[in-house]
Amino acid sequence: MKNLFLLLFFVHTTVIHGQNYVRVFDLSGITPSSSEEQLMEAAASQITTALGPEFSGQFKVYDFSYYVYNDLMSGLDEPAIWSHVKSQIPTPYYILFGRESDHLGNFNKVRIELKLPTTHQFQCLDSDYLKIIQNTIELPNNELYTNNPNCKDFSSFLDVHLSSLHNLEIHIQKLNQCCNPQSGNWSQNCGNCRYGINDVMGLLSSKGYMRMNASSITVQNHTYQNIESSLKISMQVEGIQVNFTDQLETLAANNPGSVFIKVRQLTNTNCDSISLFEEIRTTADYSEDVVLVNYSGIYVVFTKFSSKPQSRILPWLAVEALKRIAMAATGGVIEIGISLILEYFIGDHPSFSAAWDATEIDWFEVAASAAEGAFSEAKYASIVLTAIKEVVKWVIATPYDSYLIDPSGGGSGIRGPGWIAEFGIQITKAFGNAVMEEVLLKKVEKFTSVLKKHGSELSPTIRQNLGSLAYNVATKLNK
Repeated sequence: MKNLFLLLFFVHTTVIHGQNYVRVFDLSGITPSSSEEQLMEAAASQITTALGPEFSGQFKVYDFSYYVYNDLMSGLDEPAIWSHVKSQIPTPYYILFGRESDHLGNFNKVRIELKLPTTHQFQCLDSDYLKIIQNTIELPNNELYTNNPNCKDFSSFLDVHLSSLHNLEIHIQKLNQCCNPQSGNWSQNCGNCRYGINDVMGLLSSKGYMRMNASSITVQNHTYQNIESSLKISMQVEGIQVNFTDQLETLAANNPGSVFIKVRQLTNTNCDSISLFEEIRTTADYSEDVVLVNYSGIYVVFTKFSSKPQSRILPWLAVEALKRIAMAATGGVIEIGISLILEYFIGDHPSFSAAWDATEIDWFEVAASAAEGAFSEAKYASIVLTAIKEVVKWVIATPYDSYLIDPSGGGSGIRGPGWIAEFGIQITKAFGNAVMEEVLLKKVEKFTSVLKKHGSELSPTIRQNLGSLAYNVATKLNK
């Protein structure tokens, strides 16, 4: 089937030329009208004009659409498809839009490839600046999928493709004005920083840093004993006051030798130093790299955590990771919460702590998704977001050692499992009316057994609430 799909694709690929906009027609049916082609042609022409006479006829805008025959084939033949399409491109420089749809005609994703010159004004285009340009042309298209994943015609893509082309033109014009082609250096007439604040934030996200969903950020000079920071950072997250660097200091002080944390600052006078950023390499169990972006008093906080390779991430490290994800993206908490309760109720585990140990969570994948903004609340419209917000607040505000499993259970003094058990209950309550009905309705008997399984892990209030939840779901089952 895969070979047949590729054969049909290659046979039916036809190139339709404009002067600067070239459409590669294929089998998906997502094709522009003549007026939409004219708009794309006009935007492409502006880019070729910006490139100047040195690159006349050497750059074009290409686009094509393709689809997979079934969900199992999604992505399997993508490299071969792209390789074939790029083999049809005659110009040395280009931007190529590729739109993938599923077998029902629903939009899956947009992939964009960009190839720019390296001579003349493009000598100032280092890897970071190239990544910034890539981010600015990809972002509108990524947001389209996040906010409207059911696109089925070209008109849905027109505005975001035009926005991508406009962003590319702006960067080329900036290089024209600010790059000295003789030296390959940035002109001092354009200031000390070649990147705007949005450029820096996009580049940090592409490097895996999560942006904190914070407001009312305050910064003071301060020296800490256990973390590398000369700044004291406080903020509001979901209405909760978070003394962020103070909490990091406490975390490091309570876990000597196991935690390494560094806080750095990027400003509009030293932003080029981002190209010198290196990955934190440490033997610590948990490391965190915090970056404060400060553009003339406009503050944005990013963070990136990591841990040394180990068979199972330690409970207290997982709690810290979940706290950072909660501060960046509500959707990240939902993804992890769903994984946990599915494992607990379907896997027949004796406790949420045991379910957590069995749950396969790729923390760095979730963190990367949070950094990319892949979690959209629109995606979770069927879930009671007000309830989820309360869980997020609880995650942010509650220290990992606030709940300890009863000594009779063998977990006394172990940091993390008791917190995880409480998180399991919190997330289950929040999902009760939405997810349980849709996914776990047939497992309702698990609810009634939770009271016996958890014993001292549950407070009287939690036991009462969980019992009420079990009764309500059981009542719905009997209807």
